[in-house]
Amino acid sequence: MVDFLKEALKIIPITEYSFFNPDLLGMRLNHGFDDVGHFFPTWREFLDRSRGQIHGYENYMVYLLCKHDDDEIIGVLAVQLTTYDILKAKVHALTPDISTYLYLSWIALDTKYQKYNYFAFLFEFYHVLVRRVQIQLGTRIGGAAIAIRRMRPYLWSLLNTDIRCPGDTDKSLYKETKRFTLFIKPSEIISPDIKPVQDHVLIIFDTLKVR
Repeated sequence: MVDFLKEALKIIPITEYSFFNPDLLGMRLNHGFDDVGHFFPTWREFLDRSRGQIHGYENYMVYLLCKHDDDEIIGVLAVQLTTYDILKAKVHALTPDISTYLYLSWIALDTKYQKYNYFAFLFEFYHVLVRRVQIQLGTRIGGAAIAIRRMRPYLWSLLNTDIRCPGDTDKSLYKETKRFTLFIKPSEIISPDIKPVQDHVLIIFDTLKVR
């Protein structure tokens, strides 16, 4: 059994990762999301997006969470820097008060490691990226995502609140803590036919709010 407390981890941009076996590029992370299926990109697709070789994926980068000793990939975090005007047609939980977003395209873990706290590790790195981009651009940056419904408890757990994760699908959910604000709009409000069912998410880190 892996001892999480003793394990060293590192995050590598996919453009700097060495795929020793070229055949691996055609494979996908073993994420266990059966309802996502082929929508989850292969490593080659992630790499091409991060190299700017696919239209519509400008300012896109994939980060790999790896074990330090052998570079085994534990998880993936994919983000795209974009604007409110571009993203508003895709994510229905945004606010025009924030003009720039670091869209959380994918956040996932290998099924072997989902019982550990690696999800929080990846999310904290996402927080770091948002903060860095805000400093570099000198403007307020918001977080945004479209998450499959099974991800809601994971996101909610990061709030560190005693309030149980709500299962509502007929109304938007809002929760503000000292760390960040989470606004969730269920896909059922947008369209009952969206499959798999999703949550449209707005994330505002409180330490980044313009005061």
